[in-house]
Parts: sequence; C-alpha cells; structure tokens
Amino acid sequence: MKFLIASLIFFVPEFVFAQSIVKNGGGLAEMEFIYYHQNLPAYIRPCLIRPTDCGLSEREVSIWRDLTERHDEEVQSVQIDFVHGDKADLPFVTSRRLGANVTVFTSALYQVNGEVRPPSEILAIVFAARLSHVDHTSDLQGLLAQARRWFKNLSVLKTSIQLYPANALYAVHHYVYEYQGSRLATMAVEDSSASKSLDELVTNALPCGTIVDWKFEGWKGNWIDESEISFQAEPSAACNTESRYLLFIHIKLDRQGSIDWSQIEVAFKPNF
Repeated sequence: MKFLIASLIFFVPEFVFAQSIVKNGGGLAEMEFIYYHQNLPAYIRPCLIRPTDCGLSEREVSIWRDLTERHDEEVQSVQIDFVHGDKADLPFVTSRRLGANVTVFTSALYQVNGEVRPPSEILAIVFAARLSHVDHTSDLQGLLAQARRWFKNLSVLKTSIQLYPANALYAVHHYVYEYQGSRLATMAVEDSSASKSLDELVTNALPCGTIVDWKFEGWKGNWIDESEISFQAEPSAACNTESRYLLFIHIKLDRQGSIDWSQIEVAFKPNF
C-alpha cells in the first residue's frame, strides 16, 4: 500500500550541521538548538559587520568577536544536555567559563501544546548561554533579554513532507533561515522518537553548490513496505542550468518500525 502526501509549506514570522541523533519525542527543538550552537557565528557576524544596526556598544562588539574567535574551540568542547523540567529564572544552567557544559530545560524549547517555540527564541537561548562563557560580568537575565531583542527579526521558511502509516510518523523537514541578509539552510529526517540531520548526506550528493543554493519542490512520500520508506523532491539551483534531477531519500526501518539511522541513502538522479 502506498501513500502520497502533498508537501506542507508554511512561514514562521520569526527568523544542522548537527551530526548527532537527538532523542526525546522527535527532538526537533533540541536539534534546532544544536544547529544554532554549531553555526552560531553565521548569526552574529552580520551584527559585527554593522554593529550600529544592532545597537552594539564597543564593549559588546569586543565580546562578540571573542565569542566568534573561540567558536571552534567551544563547539568541540561544550556538551549540551537536555533535561525535562523547568527553572523559574533561566532556561539553561552553565558555568561562566570557556568550554563549560550547558544544561537546557526542554520546557523552554516547546510550547504547552508541544509545538516547537519560534526559532528566534531558541537562538536567543543558545546565544545567551554561549555568551556567558566569555562575558563574565553581565547579568544572565539581561543577556537573555538582549539576545531576544537582537534576534527578533529571524525568519524561517520550513517545508515538511510527512507519512503516517500504521499510526507511525516519518517526516523530512527542509529549513531556510534568513537573518540580517544572511541565508542558511538545513535538512532533517524524523520518526516518532528521534530526529537526525541529513546535511552531510545531502551535501555529499549535491551536483553543485551547497544546500542553501537549492530549492526543493514537489515533495512526495512513499510507504514501500514495513521495512522501508522513501521521499523524493524536484530540486533546482542557479548553479545547475543544464541538467534536471530528482532528489531521492531512501530509508530502511528496523523491526520496531523506527528508522535505522545507519541505513539512509541520499541521491540526486537525472530526471529525463
């Protein structure tokens, strides 16, 4: 039995390369958090280029530059832990030193109805936590409030294609982020219990350019049988004007019906 689901496209009026699998109920918000953590300089660099547009003081510019210069070291050493529960004053706990681990309360990432909070809110939490590692004097509540103001104009276009066979959930999500003139893109796959970035697989398969250079339209999902599913889309890019392709994402399932994360294949095949 096959399922064909039309793509769902919607805008979030707020503006991965995450290689790890994120657990806990799909973990899309957690994966967004990791994506921002690993790509943080891309979001703060525009303010360093035009500090007056972001209302930054000379001291703030100096601290932001320090954060950017130390990013590679931080992203390799900082461990992100997601825990259930809540904390009245802040959505995270960390020590105010370079390389300190960060504990994030998932209630800060999800709304009461289970929907993921706006990207601008998640990015603000990431930024405030990381900034506290290099700014040792500013009030943490103040850092978070400033981060929310700085990133309030973050916007994202999200395209999702979903399959619901036998009360299960399988989905592919494509995100395009825009902030202060910068554009980033990422792609992820999820089942009912976990999510994983597809960025590395897609990047390795691209005929040219990077993920952000490509549009993916006409998404389709196919339930092949109890052991495998697939998704496909019609990609296009300015760097590719001579050939037409179809994007294929082929996924194996384990005996419990969950995605076998080691058995995901991504290919761009000629569309004659």
